[in-house]
Amino acid sequence: MIMIKKNNPISASWIYETINNSNIFKKFIYNLGLETIVSKLIGTDNVNNIGTVSPALRIDVPHDDKNIRDWHQDSSYFLDNGDGNNSLVVWISLGTSNKENGGVIICPKSHLEKN
Repeated sequence: MIMIKKNNPISASWIYETINNSNIFKKFIYNLGLETIVSKLIGTDNVNNIGTVSPALRIDVPHDDKNIRDWHQDSSYFLDNGDGNNSLVVWISLGTSNKENGGVIICPKSHLEKN
């Protein structure tokens, strides 16, 4: 994938979109069993109260400086529940992640600062 993205960015974009829109990818996400963990985190006893919006695979290649994102609140982008405050973003790294390469950093109460 790294070579495809480097040599033919349009093909890489097509592959990325195809994966994200495929039924097999969505089945993979839904079969992880995340609803049990999420229901505990948000304090609901009924997993039927949980909705899933925009499951996506993000493909970042090493040393890619075109797709770097600065510090941001994911809730600013996912407003399916109105103001985005009653949401939880689940992020799973398929490789090693840390602060230097884009791992998630949690900033408690940052949602109170608005977007």
